[in-house]
Amino acid sequence: MEQISLMLNLQKFETKKTKSSERAELIGEFTDLLNRERSGTKYKKLSYSFIGIKLAHVSISDLYFLLKRCKESSSFGKVFFGSLKINH
Repeated sequence: MEQISLMLNLQKFETKKTKSSERAELIGEFTDLLNRERSGTKYKKLSYSFIGIKLAHVSISDLYFLLKRCKESSSFGKVFFGSLKINH
């Protein structure tokens, strides 16, 4: 009985999440690029959900603009997080 429950739990972990929308693909690209820049530093990797929450209020057309702007800069993370700040 324990083996069956263990196998069911393993099957849950083996299934990969599929990116089902254009927004999900963009968030995945942001996450990958931010984590690539953070590797080898003292900063921990960011999760997909963290980036998704940060970008929840941004439209898809603005996400494309932000991605292009971040890729053109020398520091992807600095431009990314700086662009999301709200100035009052």
